[in-house]
Parts: sequence; structure tokens; C-alpha cells
Amino acid sequence: MAGITLQLSGDELGFDSALERVMAAMDDHTPLMSAIGGQLTKSAMTRIDHTNIGPDGVQWTMSRRVQNKGGKTLLKSHVLRDSIHFEAGKDFVEVGSDVIYSAVHQLGAAVGAFGRWEHFGPDGEKQSKPLPFGDIPARPYLGVSRDDQSKIASLVQIYLTQITGNS
Repeated sequence: MAGITLQLSGDELGFDSALERVMAAMDDHTPLMSAIGGQLTKSAMTRIDHTNIGPDGVQWTMSRRVQNKGGKTLLKSHVLRDSIHFEAGKDFVEVGSDVIYSAVHQLGAAVGAFGRWEHFGPDGEKQSKPLPFGDIPARPYLGVSRDDQSKIASLVQIYLTQITGNS
């Protein structure tokens, strides 16, 4: 080629360092996964504290305790709400609760789903009752709502902006 040639590398164009940040971040998304976990944990707690609406937008069935004594469904002792936590890694986030009855509230349970409770009555006679004693409707508090989807999309956008250095 006659004349002059100007050869530019990525560094001169200002995107080598951005590309290096993007490539490094592609191997480990823990900061993004942690942000998503925090958002989903907050949403689950809000469902229990305030809305009583599942991530699918369906209002929960009011518990018998609330119907008879008042209060809020799933919020008698705050144990379930306070047990919600997340774990994040380079390519995953898990949100859940380790409370023994957490799955029953999330998924529901039919009367007798867990067998029977064998015990002795006041007169010493052997008695048996189904567990649970009555149907427990599902009251999903974990999940991703449309609002969560929108907030997660924003978190992804912020994350990509941070790793590329663009504002």
C-alpha cells in the first residue's frame, strides 16, 4: 500500500481494558448474582410483610388463624420471613428458607400428606390424626414476579455498565 498506514490496536481505541474487564467478569458473575439474590430476598419478605400476593400476582388464601384472630398470613412469629436468605456464586443464585415448614407454605399440603400422628388420648386409648390436620393452601412467597424481572434487568444493565466502564 502506497502512502501511510495507521494501524490501531484495541488499546489505542480504548477498548482493550474494557474487553479485559468483560472477559474477566464473564467467568465470575458473583456480584451480579448477589445483587439478584438481595432483590429476590427483599421481594419475598415484602410479600410476607405487606402484600400477601405471590410472585404470580395471585392473592394468598387467608389463614384460619388470621380469619379467627386477626394478624397477617405467614407472619405470626416472623420466623419464616426472617429465615429467607440467598447464596450466590459465580454462575448461580439460590433464594430460600431452611425452616422446616417453609416448603409447606410455598407449595401447600393436603390433609394427611405427611402420614398420621399416633398418640394416646386422655383415657389412654390410642388415637390417630392425619398430618396436617387440614388442607394447607399454597402461599408462594419465593419466586420471580414481573416487577422482579424488571428490577433484575436493571441490575444486569448496571452490572454490564460497571464491568465495561461505560456510563
